[in-house]
Amino acid sequence: MAGAGPAGLALALQAHDHGATVRIVDRRPEAVRPSRALILHARTLEVLRPIGVTSALPARADTAPAADLRLGGRAVRVTFGDLALPDTAFSHLTLVRQMEVERVLAGALADRGVETGDWTDATVIILVIVVNTTAGVIQEVKADHAISALTQLTAPDARVIRDGAQQQIPAADMVTGDLIVLAEGDIVPADAQVTEAAALLVDESALTGESVPVDKAAGADVVSSGTVVVRGRGYAVVTATGTASAMGRVAALMTARSALTPLQHRMIEVGRALAVAAVALCAIVLAVGLARGQGTELMVITAISLVVAAVPESLPAVVTLALAWARGG
Repeated sequence: MAGAGPAGLALALQAHDHGATVRIVDRRPEAVRPSRALILHARTLEVLRPIGVTSALPARADTAPAADLRLGGRAVRVTFGDLALPDTAFSHLTLVRQMEVERVLAGALADRGVETGDWTDATVIILVIVVNTTAGVIQEVKADHAISALTQLTAPDARVIRDGAQQQIPAADMVTGDLIVLAEGDIVPADAQVTEAAALLVDESALTGESVPVDKAAGADVVSSGTVVVRGRGYAVVTATGTASAMGRVAALMTARSALTPLQHRMIEVGRALAVAAVALCAIVLAVGLARGQGTELMVITAISLVVAAVPESLPAVVTLALAWARGG
C-alpha cells in the first residue's frame, strides 16, 4: 500500500485482521499538514471499534468541537450537539487532527508487526550510491587490467652480450649500451638500435596499432620495447629502458592525471556553488522547522533528503547532452 493516509491505514488494519499480508510503503510524513482536522462521525468510530483504536482516538480528540460562524458582520458561536444515537457508544462528533489519526493507526499497525516506515527515499539513495560506486570500481578495474596487460608485454628476461659472452639476465637489469640478442618469438626488452639483422620481422601492433609486421634493417631501424620478433634474428644496442622506453611512456600516460579543461573547471565551480546553496537552504529549512516545534528526527531526515535531492549528480550527463545537441545543431 503506497501513500497511505488515514483511510489507507484503516484499510490496512482491517485487511491485516482478516489474515492478509500488509506492507506500507511511501507513507507520508506525520507533519505533512499539521493544521488539517477530521470530524469523525460516531458511526465511523463504531466501524473502527473491531480494530482496537477507538479508545486511543477520542483520547487525542476534541469531543465538544465548536466554531465561530460569521453571519454578515457578526460572529455566532456554534457548538456541535450530541447526536444521541441509541445504537452506538459514541453519541457525539469527534474533532481530531489528521496526523493524530495517522499516528494512532500507524501505531496499531506497528503493534501487529507491520512496518509503516518510508523506504522509498532510502531505497533510491542506496541504489544511486551502489550504481555510482559500481561504475567507479569498474573503471578502476579496467585501468588496472590495462596496466597489467602492458606489464605482461614487457619481457621478463633478456639475452645480452657482455664480456664477449651471451648471458640471460632480468630485463630490469639492462642498461643503455647493452647488446641484446633477438630471435623469433622474443619480446623486445628495451628500445634499441638494430646493428645486425637477418630477415628480421617485428610485430609492432601493441605499440603502433600496425597490423602488418615490419622489416628491420641494420643501422637504419630501431626496435621498441614490448614488440615481438615474428621472424629472423638480429642484434641491437639498447638506447632506452624502463619508463624512458616507448612502452614505458605509454604506461606513464595511462597513470598520469591529465590537466582539467576549462569546461571541467567551470563544471566544478557550478557544482560547488549549487552544493553550497543546497546545504545552506536545507540548514534554513531545518532551523525553521525546529523553531516551529517540529520533531527533531523528522526535520533532520527532511534536511538530509533535501541535500541528497539537490546534489547535481547528473550535471555531467546534462552537459554532455547539451554539447551533443549544440554540435548537432
